[in-house]
Amino acid sequence: MNFYRFPVPVVDRFLFRVPGLGRLLETVGAIKGSVDECVAHLQPGHILKNGKVSQGDVLLISPGGVREALFSDEFYTVMWENRRGFARISLLSGQPIYPMFTENIRETIRIVQFGKGWWRSLYERTRLPLAIFYGYFPVKLRTYIGDPIYPLPNETSDELASRVSIHYY
Repeated sequence: MNFYRFPVPVVDRFLFRVPGLGRLLETVGAIKGSVDECVAHLQPGHILKNGKVSQGDVLLISPGGVREALFSDEFYTVMWENRRGFARISLLSGQPIYPMFTENIRETIRIVQFGKGWWRSLYERTRLPLAIFYGYFPVKLRTYIGDPIYPLPNETSDELASRVSIHYY
C-alpha cells in the first residue's frame, strides 16, 4: 500500500475557465470535478487524462464548493443543496469518505457582507467567484478528520450524502 500519496484537489469545471486561474489550478494538480475522472483517480492503474497512471489518489472534495465558501455564514452553515457527486464517486469506487472540518477557517479571510444578495445573484447567473474580501488574519486553525464512512451495499447517493452530512451538524 502506498502511504505517500498527495491529495488531489477537485474543483468545479468553471474555475478552469477563469483567466489565469485555470493554469494555476493545473500547476497545483487540481482536477475538474467530473464523477468519471474522480473515480479513475481513486482506482490504481487507470490511465488518466494527463497520460499518467493513477496511484489510487486521495481526493479533496468540498461538496458545498465555491457557493459555500462565498456565502456560508459565521455559523458554518452547510450549503450542499442537491450536491451528490461526492457520494456517487464513493459508491462507484467503493472508497470511503472521510469527513473533515477546519475550525476557524472562515475567520482567516472575511467576505464583505454588504450587498450579499446581489453578489449571490451575480454568482448564480455567471458562476464567477467574485467577492470583496479582506484579511489573512492570523488565527489558530484546527482540522478534524472523522472516521471513514463506507458506502453500504444498495445504498443510493442521496442516502450516503445524508449519512455524511450529519457529521457536519
